[in-house]
Amino acid sequence: MLASGALRTLTGSLSSLLEKEITIAWGLKEELEKLESTLSTIQLVLQDAEAKKVKYGPLKNWLIKLKDAAYDAEDIIEECKTEALLCEAADTMKRVCQFFSLPNPLAFGNKIKKIRDKLDGIAAEKSQFHLIEGVGSVRVKHRNDKTRGGSR
Repeated sequence: MLASGALRTLTGSLSSLLEKEITIAWGLKEELEKLESTLSTIQLVLQDAEAKKVKYGPLKNWLIKLKDAAYDAEDIIEECKTEALLCEAADTMKRVCQFFSLPNPLAFGNKIKKIRDKLDGIAAEKSQFHLIEGVGSVRVKHRNDKTRGGSR
């Protein structure tokens, strides 16, 4: 599977989790929104990266790291979603669930922060590959690109 597929799956899971009220109760909303922002930054250049990976070996390695991190993040998000579903399952179980899972929000928060930091590092590496941001199949070159000749 390409990295773009892994990120699409992750983004869908993340959106689903952000819709759950329990993420607010657990104090995870801000961390999840930061993760979502990092993913959207990476997705801006992903199409160009996947197109260039054959020609540029280090870019292939970057995409592998990205895909691995996306799978790790997906595991964490799915674990968090499962816990949220269990807690929402029945009114009588809510109190018991909240009592016994008090550490879980902290654990999930730490896991989410750790994977977000990892993805932030991967996102920062994208600048060394001079990738072009694109929207769909349209590629956009920024005006401040000095590699083009002529004056503006």
